[in-house]
Amino acid sequence: MESSRETALPTLPYAMSRRRLGICYVGTIVTLCVIGLSTGAIVNCFGASDNLLRSWFFNIVKFVICFTAFSLPFDLAGFAIERRYHRTEQSLAKYLQTWSKAAFKHAFLFLSVAVFLTFINRLFGLAGVLLGTSTLSLLLIARQTEIARFYSGMLFEEPSQFLRADFPQNRAGASPLIIALTEERCFSGGIVGLPGAEAIVIPRFWLNTFSKQELWAEITRRNAAIASGAHKRGVILAVVFTNLGALLAYLLTTQVSHLAVASSAGLISMSCWFSLWSFVGLLILPYFSRNAVYEVDRLAIERSVSEDLLWQSVTKIDKYLEDEATRSLSVDTIFHPIPTVTRRMAELKTPSLKKAGAWHAARYSVMLSILGLGLLGRAVHCNAGKPELWALLPAD
Repeated sequence: MESSRETALPTLPYAMSRRRLGICYVGTIVTLCVIGLSTGAIVNCFGASDNLLRSWFFNIVKFVICFTAFSLPFDLAGFAIERRYHRTEQSLAKYLQTWSKAAFKHAFLFLSVAVFLTFINRLFGLAGVLLGTSTLSLLLIARQTEIARFYSGMLFEEPSQFLRADFPQNRAGASPLIIALTEERCFSGGIVGLPGAEAIVIPRFWLNTFSKQELWAEITRRNAAIASGAHKRGVILAVVFTNLGALLAYLLTTQVSHLAVASSAGLISMSCWFSLWSFVGLLILPYFSRNAVYEVDRLAIERSVSEDLLWQSVTKIDKYLEDEATRSLSVDTIFHPIPTVTRRMAELKTPSLKKAGAWHAARYSVMLSILGLGLLGRAVHCNAGKPELWALLPAD
């Protein structure tokens, strides 16, 4: 009796609860950015210029601390959702310990990027900023697993000899496998590394919950994403989007906000402008990611993955991610770079609508947004309150 009552507690589907959290989290940040930029609140709080390097540094640290404190209630709400839907057994005390370490590391990385952008701007101006963000974008893509380990302490290992034997396509001419050790149910790995040096990441718990055929189907899909160029297009689009955002944020800061990016108020204004650009990306980039999902599904079928096996594997992944096999087209279009299982299977039956996309571009851009001092990188519905997903967001 007690058990059934506890199971029946949630009144909303899990995915809808996560979406509402993401809407509130992202919406609040975007609203505060608009208020700060339009009312002069940033200048009022931090001053138009900094007399001393010490005051500049203090202002940036104060901003980072305020953002970290602001994030805590939303991240706790994310944890509460996971507990309510029985998707984690982690205690509140353990979560706060994990979150504190991850939030401190995120703050440190944010502050490091702020210092880097400021000094390279003082030396080389806008050209230096763009060169810096371009270089760091490639570095983060190349070292994505290290960033994930930095945030959450997640460990990675090479697959066993037996696993390599099960998947011979990953021993000859295809991308190597990496096994991630995590208890986060929504972690689905993905493709890491720059084009030409990719690796496929899968969580270790899949080895116990997926059949060999289901694992083969998903690994085949991801190898197809690499071989077809879909992954490369996703990386290129995300890097270009990030650097275009840095350019626009810089120009808007200097020409509209009339602040020097080298000042603390200017840097914080740039952060707000870039966050608005990231919000635009959340609306438009999922289109390219969804098309890549459809493209790679078709390529998996061409590589001898049956439709039934593909259905089994993507359904099982969806159960771990959002547990929402169907949803309205409008919700899918606005909020989700990974389409529903039902819509993906329907696309396979429409051969005249072959689509090419940019694999994972939307979520790569979320991960890279910290390079423009964006504030939305850990506020989207899929990773809010989940440090394990701040660098490696859920992939199809």
